Amino acid sequence: MKKYTILLLIVLALVIAACGGDDAAEPAPTEAAAQESEQEAEQEPTAAPPTEVPPTEVPATEVPPTEEPTAEALATEEPAESGSPLDSMEHVPDPASVITSCAAMLEVGGHLFMSTLNRTAASFAVAILGGEYITRIIPRGTHDYDRFIKPSELCQWLRASGMKVGDITGIHYNPLERTARTGGHVHVNYLIHAVKSDPSL
Repeated sequence: MKKYTILLLIVLALVIAACGGDDAAEPAPTEAAAQESEQEAEQEPTAAPPTEVPPTEVPATEVPPTEEPTAEALATEEPAESGSPLDSMEHVPDPASVITSCAAMLEVGGHLFMSTLNRTAASFAVAILGGEYITRIIPRGTHDYDRFIKPSELCQWLRASGMKVGDITGIHYNPLERTARTGGHVHVNYLIHAVKSDPSL
């Protein structure tokens, strides 16, 4: 069974290589590169992130006592120097609203660090097929491919919220060694850094 799992992981690695190429040969995207990716995305139809909250048995006017505060609620607090919503954007019903609220929490010059999954064939193979069905290190149903977010989409929401994108880089996890590193392509997981701009400038 262990040999079978290792063989499947090797196949997944080949899929990633075919989709993304060599990490070292591909530089991390910059703000300009993100804008170019956004223009390319407009030429190809992509599934828009869901914006409707799934129906629940809890009335909209009632908040369960055990429910964690939302980004929208925290936006009314004192401005913060930094924020880091990591590995969460693909799970919220309206990521654009969360980004707007995160930006509102920051003081001018504040830093925002975000990570999420790109909407590509490689991320589907790694996160869903590999993580949920082959290695089973993630419970089945954790991810919904349609909710994965392209870097160009994330950059667009950040800029609309008064944020300036500083850097985008990939995040790569090795399940055999149980290690992770940053850098290289952004075809699966990626990390993005943005700074809140001064609206008066």
